[in-house]
Amino acid sequence: MANRSRKRQAAARVDNDAEYEDDGEDDRCISMGNRQAKDYFSSRKFRKKSKEDKKISGVQLLNVAEVRKELTSWDDSHKEGVPAFILEQYEAKHFDTWRNQLFAGFNLLFTGFGSKVQLLQAFGRLLGADENVLHVHGYLPSVSMRYIVAFLFEKLFRKKLPSGRSLEEQCIDLGRLLAQQTKGVCIIVHSIDGIALRSGDTQKAWSLLAQCPQLYLVASVDHVNAASLWDESETKRFSWLEHTVNTLAPYTNEVLVTGWSGAMGRDDKHAVSGIQYILESLTPSDLATLRHLGSEQLKGQSLSYKQWETHCCKHLLATPAAMRNTRKVLEEHGLILLSRNDAVIRIPFGDHVIQQIILDEAALDEPQS
Repeated sequence: MANRSRKRQAAARVDNDAEYEDDGEDDRCISMGNRQAKDYFSSRKFRKKSKEDKKISGVQLLNVAEVRKELTSWDDSHKEGVPAFILEQYEAKHFDTWRNQLFAGFNLLFTGFGSKVQLLQAFGRLLGADENVLHVHGYLPSVSMRYIVAFLFEKLFRKKLPSGRSLEEQCIDLGRLLAQQTKGVCIIVHSIDGIALRSGDTQKAWSLLAQCPQLYLVASVDHVNAASLWDESETKRFSWLEHTVNTLAPYTNEVLVTGWSGAMGRDDKHAVSGIQYILESLTPSDLATLRHLGSEQLKGQSLSYKQWETHCCKHLLATPAAMRNTRKVLEEHGLILLSRNDAVIRIPFGDHVIQQIILDEAALDEPQS
């Protein structure tokens, strides 16, 4: 009886195996209880890799002319910036909401993929019907927060920037004057995370202006770590309402600024980081006069060429004859910029460049006691 039972069980197992039989020649089945599993490794077919597999000679690369042609074609297809239908959608669905949020006491921060310059310029035209609008292109390396504050003092209140006061104190004074006005001002900052605006003092100044009830701040950010610019107190003063806008527009305006903008419109071969090499080529007298101008500019002082020359001669930094040569040299290098009739002379760079590159060099050259 026991032998018959074992024979019946063996026959049942054979029938069961037949149901899972595979026609593949290389497939093997193993019994796992009542289930079947393919022997994965035995079913794989391996072949020896040839030397040709390790070569990239078979990959055809584009030559220089072909690459240039493709890039030109891509640029031509994106000349219009923000697609018209996307711009129309934002104008119809969001502009009124954004304006109401501004007037409710919030400031607007725009993030997202694509350049936001064209979109915010269109939004600024809507706001211009009710408020004064100032556009600040923060991606330019020559942007100066002190210059912006001085410009607001002059244009809105016909006053000169108070001298001898820090940037923080000047922003507080400006906020007090704005609070007394019936008509506000809207500042649209394209790339508030731009390289010229990333310093802690500059961002603190922006936050002090942002908390003024008569100043409406609209800003865009492009850097992935832009939020790290602000600490908790600054974020509270900004009162941001964040909006994600994917314009899909190329960053044409932002990436065209490859020079250091000292040439003011000319083709410039030098980058911002190359200023230090130009400084090394200057004579000690030229360097001293440039640093004096930079120190006065950081204090908020606006000097004419005559005032600059008088002070440099008084402190024996140069003679009147040498000043004429100094002016020529610094202008040729794009280190200074003079207005018409020499009414104002300034260094056409942001505060961070003056502090970290031009004035920091002075600390290195000073004799140690």
